[in-house]
Amino acid sequence: MQEANIRLVFEGILHHADVYVDRQHIGYHFGGFTQFSLLLPQLAQGKHDLVIRVDNTMDWQTLPTDIADWHSYGGIIRSVELQELPDVYIDSMKIDYQMKDVSADIQLQIELHSLSKGDCQVEVSAFTEELSLSASHVQVAAGQTVSLTLQGSLKKIRRWDVGGPALYTFTFKRGKMTS
Repeated sequence: MQEANIRLVFEGILHHADVYVDRQHIGYHFGGFTQFSLLLPQLAQGKHDLVIRVDNTMDWQTLPTDIADWHSYGGIIRSVELQELPDVYIDSMKIDYQMKDVSADIQLQIELHSLSKGDCQVEVSAFTEELSLSASHVQVAAGQTVSLTLQGSLKKIRRWDVGGPALYTFTFKRGKMTS
């Protein structure tokens, strides 16, 4: 029987949400405009029942009804996404920089999370125009999260301006995985 690692990403549910897969409660969330996600590691392939129970009761916790001048609707108000994840995946990333005249020192902070049953090594890379960074042989223990930082510099950067916006797009990749 084949299995897959599934993450359900909910962009917005007003106000309380209980999530069930195959009649098993897998998570709860409170708050209408905040994203949340739930992991289903090693879910057997095939048909499954997904039930999202939403409670949009308005009270002082959900909406200060005595001072609010709008009506708060309820339910699933934004998209729901199903993602299939590899055994080790990039869970989060953050880009920091320090400007120095026309260059910038870049720090890319990356968190890798393992759903694997065994320890493994992975390669991680990130790149944008004129800058490529990589870390090979990052050791990730089974079921653990590892943080790493990639550093580099961009020369002759284009500064963002209202009249001439400049955008740098960074691409992150999790490469080969070995046990």
